[in-house]
Amino acid sequence: MEEKQNCIQTPVNKGTAQFCYKKQKMESYIPFTTCRKRQIQQKKKDYAKKELITRIARWALQLEEFDYEIEHRAGSRMKHVDALSRYPVMMVCNDTLTSKLKNAQEEDDNIQTLKSLLEKQESEEFFERNANKKTGKKEGFLNPISKESIPLSTYHVDFIGPLPSTNKNYQHIFTVVDAFTKFTWLYPVKTVSAESALEKLKQQQKTFGNPIRIISDRGSAFTSKLFNDYCDEENIQHLQIATGVPRGNGQVERIHRTLIPVLTKLSLDDSTKWYKYVDRLQRILNSTISRSTKWTPFELLVGIKMRNKEDILIKDLLLEEMAKELLEQREFLRNDAKKNIETLQSENRKTYNRRRKKASLYKEGDSV
Repeated sequence: MEEKQNCIQTPVNKGTAQFCYKKQKMESYIPFTTCRKRQIQQKKKDYAKKELITRIARWALQLEEFDYEIEHRAGSRMKHVDALSRYPVMMVCNDTLTSKLKNAQEEDDNIQTLKSLLEKQESEEFFERNANKKTGKKEGFLNPISKESIPLSTYHVDFIGPLPSTNKNYQHIFTVVDAFTKFTWLYPVKTVSAESALEKLKQQQKTFGNPIRIISDRGSAFTSKLFNDYCDEENIQHLQIATGVPRGNGQVERIHRTLIPVLTKLSLDDSTKWYKYVDRLQRILNSTISRSTKWTPFELLVGIKMRNKEDILIKDLLLEEMAKELLEQREFLRNDAKKNIETLQSENRKTYNRRRKKASLYKEGDSV
């Protein structure tokens, strides 16, 4: 009984399928196999298993009804068993999508630029820079700056620019933000220098006096000897944020994020006329409710709402009623604003610290 096996498409494993095939063939030859000894050509290891699943064990018992012997045939002589499953099928595909994508990418300037950079630029610098980079949570918690419950005690200062040069050669804006009330002063200046910053601070000093402290970045205007000497003479504490951490001076950075797009839209007709809108923009900023305090900066600083040209009659009536309670409300407003600031700082601290861990203490000579 020698017959080639066809490929059996079955979800069971290969050995089980072959065993099943032999059992079916033996059963189909029952009338011809009675009292006759037959041979089954098979690899012996398929019949030498010690542990059989119930189904195969039942088939093995059924085969015991026949008189047969197992003739070992090497796997090299059994290639016909898996012939159909291993036979390569040649398919001719008319795929035009790949060629269309390739042609479109070759015509794309951005992709060609990226391709040329990847082909020419060496990657050693990237691996050297990132191979030893720390993984996991970054060190250091967020520590918000404590706020006094009185206005004009802490100033956040910074320059923004360069902007398109005006007829008066203004190219930058010197920004001053009161930390408690969020009141903002915008001063167009010609250069980013200590002289320009001190000129505007002295101008503001005539009306509001000196703050307790000034917070700035480490720009050349604020690290100069001239600026530090002024702070020492006026008994002002000067705090400088860490390099590369702009969130340390976040209040003035948020103003700048709003300032640039607004000035750009206002001066679309002539970009050199941006300075004409600075005063108007400052008034709008100071009469708009702050998210952190829930009050307008002007109200917290002065105690009344800002008088604008729109709805003057209605606002005059409201201000007349508010003037009667000005003394009682002023303290309440400032205390309420302080609570709102502390609540927001607490939320920001929790959100930020979820992705941070306590900073490690390093000594000289430690590997970092």
